[in-house]
Amino acid sequence: MLKLYQIMPKEVIRILSKHGFRLVGPWKEYYLLRGNALLISELPLKITFRGRDRSVVEELRPFASRVVGGKNRVSMKLKGSRHWLVLEFEE
Repeated sequence: MLKLYQIMPKEVIRILSKHGFRLVGPWKEYYLLRGNALLISELPLKITFRGRDRSVVEELRPFASRVVGGKNRVSMKLKGSRHWLVLEFEE
């Protein structure tokens, strides 16, 4: 089973957890199905988390090679990876 820490650094996961962000989208379904990727059509290169605290962006900047901001969303390309970390902010 593919583990999330194999895709993104454990420190990033700890920071997101500390700020109360939760995993959403196809990656969440993947973990609910205990890693059976055959039951999911595709796992995207974007790993999405949802939360409220915008200060997490500054803490995660050292782990990103590129940051693209929007009104309620920030996308970060992880260093040394082809995956993007997407943070969606709730009002």
